[in-house]
Amino acid sequence: MFATRIDDGSIRRIIIRPNRSLTWEQTKFVYFCIASYSLAIAGVFAVMGFWPVLPFAGGEIALLGVAFYVNALAGTSVQVVTVDADVVKVEKERPGPRSEWLFPRAWAQVNIDGSAGHGSSRLVVRSHGTEVVLGEFLPEAERERLAAALVDVIRGGSATSARRIREAERVEDA
Repeated sequence: MFATRIDDGSIRRIIIRPNRSLTWEQTKFVYFCIASYSLAIAGVFAVMGFWPVLPFAGGEIALLGVAFYVNALAGTSVQVVTVDADVVKVEKERPGPRSEWLFPRAWAQVNIDGSAGHGSSRLVVRSHGTEVVLGEFLPEAERERLAAALVDVIRGGSATSARRIREAERVEDA
C-alpha cells in the first residue's frame, strides 16, 4: 500500500509499506490460540498413552512461532520516496540497516522492468547506472499505480494529480 503526501509546494513524499492484515498484538493472539489448541490436542493424546506426540507438537508450535515472527518483521519495512526541486531521495527502512539513495531529479527514470519471475515485474528508479527496486511487496496493479504516481511527481506533477491518485486509492479501497 502506498500513500502520497505533499509537505509543501516543493516537497512531495510517497510512502510505501506492505499491507499487513494483523497488528503485532493480533498476531500474538492468533499464535496463542493456535498453540493452545494444538497443545491441548497433544495433551489429550499424551494422557491416552501416546506421549511421543508432545515433542512433535512442541516443534510444530516453535516453527509456527518463527514463521509468524518473520512475517511480522517483514511487515515493518517502509520505503519513502522524497522529491524536492533538484533531488529524488529513496529511503528503505527494513528490519536491519537503513539505506538511502539520491538521484538528480532531471535524470531520474522510473521503469517497470518485465517479468522478474512468477509473472511479476520490478519497479525501479534509476539514474547514472544506479537503480533501486521499489514496492517489491506490492501486488502488480498497485505497483503500476505507484509507477504512474512516481512518474507524475518526478516529472513535475501538480498537487491536483496527487489528489487524483488519493481519490483513486479511496475508490479502490471502498
